[in-house]
Amino acid sequence: MPMKTLVVGLGKPGFADAALGPRVVQELKLKVQEGPELRILDSCAGGAELLDGILGWKKVILIDTVKTPGGVAGRFTRVTLENYKDTLHASDRKGLPFATAVAVGMEKFPEKMPEEIIVFTVEIEDPLTRSESLTPRVKRALPAIVDAVVAELKGWGPDTGKGPRPGC
Repeated sequence: MPMKTLVVGLGKPGFADAALGPRVVQELKLKVQEGPELRILDSCAGGAELLDGILGWKKVILIDTVKTPGGVAGRFTRVTLENYKDTLHASDRKGLPFATAVAVGMEKFPEKMPEEIIVFTVEIEDPLTRSESLTPRVKRALPAIVDAVVAELKGWGPDTGKGPRPGC
């Protein structure tokens, strides 16, 4: 059975660093070929909607942002679901945290849940300014973040499937 892999860059295009997930996807598509085993997309889905989009996939990689007190913009971390704390975009519009949605999914749809979910969390500086540009520190970190996702994919295999609703 082919490996099914979904990569989702979460974020809000047009909002400075909050657009990082879609920017990672844009750069990733220049380095990695999508095909029958791999789908790469950006989305602003969160919570239950994001959960619905990952059902049926074997492996999922999410790229999302965090803004923490004292955080260093551009620093990123690879976390598994066990170590996951909600990020800026993974909660839905009603405030349902993605971690809670996953717990519900594990209870109600265990056979459809991914075997592995990895989240790359990236510390950002400015999630609110309307701008097409990332802040300098986050922009400098972009190639390393893309390379980390590529390295993660090399350890897996790729996929197709519906995924969450692309775009915002």
